[in-house]
Amino acid sequence: MDGRTVVAVFTVGDAPLEIQLPLRSIGLTEEAEGVEAWTGEKSRVVDGRLAVSLPVHGAALHMLT
Repeated sequence: MDGRTVVAVFTVGDAPLEIQLPLRSIGLTEEAEGVEAWTGEKSRVVDGRLAVSLPVHGAALHMLT
């Protein structure tokens, strides 16, 4: 890779998923930023956490620096 941290998130249940992943838990600073690989949308970082919302059986791949 090129110095980015890649985070994949999947929903495997029958309900949408809302998570707040602390960036420090994956070795990043609270100021990290990035993009979702498939949509090109900027990753949502709120209070030092990666905020991810997924529909049922959804997936996201965030590339963070």
